[in-house]
Amino acid sequence: HNRIAKNLIDYGCHHIAWLVLGGGEKSKIVHPKAGEYRPKRGEMIHVAVGAWFDGYLSDIGRVAVVGEPSALQTACYRKLRKAERAGIDAVRPGARMGDVYDAIHAAIGTGEPKVALRSFPHFGHSIGVGLHEHPMLSRGSDAILEPNMVLCVEPSFKDDNGDVYHIEETVRVTKTGCEVLTFMHGWDDLFVIK
Repeated sequence: HNRIAKNLIDYGCHHIAWLVLGGGEKSKIVHPKAGEYRPKRGEMIHVAVGAWFDGYLSDIGRVAVVGEPSALQTACYRKLRKAERAGIDAVRPGARMGDVYDAIHAAIGTGEPKVALRSFPHFGHSIGVGLHEHPMLSRGSDAILEPNMVLCVEPSFKDDNGDVYHIEETVRVTKTGCEVLTFMHGWDDLFVIK
């Protein structure tokens, strides 16, 4: 937690808006309170970070596992990344926010493993000087994407054990599609903490 905060400051953030770091049972909570718990092998870690840079807010989310992941964790993470890619591929000028939501929902709802969708009402949001700016990536949203809009694509769901899978990328709508602003390369496989 401290290392993440120091890196944000070293890279020029003006204020850390939130820094969520939960392990074990606390990884199943969207915004857990800090504690002294040390995650055990096989348990998930959830990280979500937001900070202001020159008046604009950043937002990113990741999950990891301590030790080698189980077959279920590996399969769930692959499904999560598939849903994220479906959402990012749907981001383009002229698309509706609801279209992006539907692409993510369809990717989560098909194939194995079967997972439980969280009760979260959205799979992302616009972002700028505030966090959950409108329009939201929610079912039925008719808001039209336009070039230079910035939004966060964040699929999430729970597995049969109650573990939460959540990742978040910040993207900018371009004239022809979108540009991913967060670093998503190298995250094709569930990150392992040894």
